[in-house]
Amino acid sequence: MSALDRKKAEGRLQKEMAALFRVQGKAVLKGLARFKKHFVEAGIDSALSSMIDDALSVTVPKMTKIDSAVVLQGYEWGYADLAENLALQDAFALPHPQAVAWADAHAADMVAGVNDTTKGQIKNLVSYGLDEGESYSEVARSIKNQFERFAVGSPLEHIQSRAELVAVTEMGNAYEAGGASLSDEMEAAGIEQEKSRVGPDDGHTSDACREDLAAGWIPKSEPFPSGIMFGLEHPGCRHGTIYRVLREMMLGSK
Repeated sequence: MSALDRKKAEGRLQKEMAALFRVQGKAVLKGLARFKKHFVEAGIDSALSSMIDDALSVTVPKMTKIDSAVVLQGYEWGYADLAENLALQDAFALPHPQAVAWADAHAADMVAGVNDTTKGQIKNLVSYGLDEGESYSEVARSIKNQFERFAVGSPLEHIQSRAELVAVTEMGNAYEAGGASLSDEMEAAGIEQEKSRVGPDDGHTSDACREDLAAGWIPKSEPFPSGIMFGLEHPGCRHGTIYRVLREMMLGSK
């Protein structure tokens, strides 16, 4: 997978997520209108909580389908790139059903997690508005603006929007999972390996990621200093895991 391919895939998911966040925003505001006459008395009761769930659920099928398709690509690319890097294309091949099953399960988990976070943020906006004595209209405006920020965000940030954060994180996790899948197959076949973390070390690099980068090559079975085995250390992480055959095995094969 080229960097351009990855960017295009991330861009597709970001665009779709931005549109779906806007759809969710409209659904939440439509549901919230039912509470307009008794907004102050409503609070965060079960009816309001249920309304948010119903509003967010309208995008679940499409969000799941879109994410599953994109992460399937990332998973297959991660597997294929590691096979090519280690010149193992002829020895290992990713079973397509395995990749599809992983993508479907991952997408379902992702959508549930994204919606849980969204629900929490919307409930916080309502609670804050009630505590501060805001009117229904003021709270509704805050919710509308929040969903717009989910979609567009701020151009001053490294990750500009929540939609972009989801896209970057999903592709990164999928690519990492694909590579780890091949690495596990190699291990099962008796091929011992080492692994290392790669990526930029700059002003956006977290302390945990910097420690992982500094660790160099470590045994595949050991965690990196941050505690992860592979994958993204945090949402939006720009670092990945690479593998190589254990040097002792390579020397022994000569």
